[in-house]
Amino acid sequence: MALSRYDFKKFGFYNALASPFFVLVIMLSAYSSGDTIKALFESFKEYPWVPFVVLAFIIATLWYGMGYLTKRR
Repeated sequence: MALSRYDFKKFGFYNALASPFFVLVIMLSAYSSGDTIKALFESFKEYPWVPFVVLAFIIATLWYGMGYLTKRR
């Protein structure tokens, strides 16, 4: 490959070898977490304030993280 001078045949072989495992891991994790996500959304009916707290936490974390990462050192 151009920048790393990695052999294209070797890259293609490893890519073809790893792709099915990657797809399998993503597929199984999505399948197994489906019921958990459904239960999570059902619990929002009982506790309607939780999504707002989670969203505020995510926004605050991103705000702090971006401020930290863009600060000149």
